This record gives sequence, C-alpha cells and structure tokens, in this order.
Amino acid sequence: MNADLVAVLLVVLVPPATYRVSRLIALDAFPPVAVPRDWVLRKLGDEHWFSYLITCMWCVSIYVSGGIVLVTDQFVSVPLPWLLWPAASAVTGYMAVHEPEE
Repeated sequence: MNADLVAVLLVVLVPPATYRVSRLIALDAFPPVAVPRDWVLRKLGDEHWFSYLITCMWCVSIYVSGGIVLVTDQFVSVPLPWLLWPAASAVTGYMAVHEPEE
C-alpha cells in the first residue's frame, strides 16, 4: 500500500477509533465494561484518583490512543507515532467536550 495513503488513513481512522474506545471505557453502559467500572467506583468512591482516570475521557484517551498506535504500528509502519499518539488523544478530548448532552 502506498505510504501516503497509509498516513492519510491513520490520521483519519486513529482519532475516531480512540474516541470510540475511550467513550466505551469511560461513559458507555455496555455491561462488560460498565459493570467493572461501576464496581471500581463503588469500592473506591468517586473522588479516588483511579476512579477519575477511568471516567475522564481526556485521561482514558491518552492510554487508549497509545495502545491503538502501538497495535497499529505492529501491522503498518506508523510514521511519527509519538506525534499521532497525543494528537489522537487531543482529538478525542475535543470531541468529548463538544459532544451533545444525552
């Protein structure tokens, strides 16, 4: 595959994938994720630092984007992964802030 096409696809696909997985972990009610998240919140309380890390879209997105970039780099050569990683997290944070209320 053409390297330019791969770069464009990475810029187009990694940020929305990061957003979706981050939202799944931090906010969605999907039981396989919500049940452990709610258990942690009950055990530690809302004010605990770990509770904050798993419910904050900005916080979750930095770890998720790092994982997505790392896994993607195993299949295609990711140009400048150290830039794509925080960029995907920043786009996720921006999307989370501008997401309409449910």
